[in-house]
Amino acid sequence: MALEPAITDLEQLKGHPAIAKLVGWNSAAVEGAKFDRDEISIYIDRSLIRETCGLLRDDPDCPFNYLADITCVDWFPSEPRFEVVYHLLSITKKERIRLKVRLEGSSPASSTSPWSGPSSTASMRRAR
Repeated sequence: MALEPAITDLEQLKGHPAIAKLVGWNSAAVEGAKFDRDEISIYIDRSLIRETCGLLRDDPDCPFNYLADITCVDWFPSEPRFEVVYHLLSITKKERIRLKVRLEGSSPASSTSPWSGPSSTASMRRAR
């Protein structure tokens, strides 16, 4: 069985509740999106990631209220070199999304999580 091609056109994906919410809130926050294999990834401007996470966590229409995981991909030698990936889950809607932030290799990054719990007490720092 052949896989469906990924959808990367943001205009085609604006019907997804999370993308619609983010574009309605701040269209500059969404740098791109990808729907592939029934999973959605949304590329977020690095300066707006904390506010984006908080908005999706607290919104009743798309309550992504559980931070399942944060990870990072190193695309060396490409730039932007790093991609920080937030895996969010809406427990009530039984849906997952990924928020991705691209970071240059020369720019340090630090963020704290808007979620409470042990994982939110530690800052994410770029590996050296």
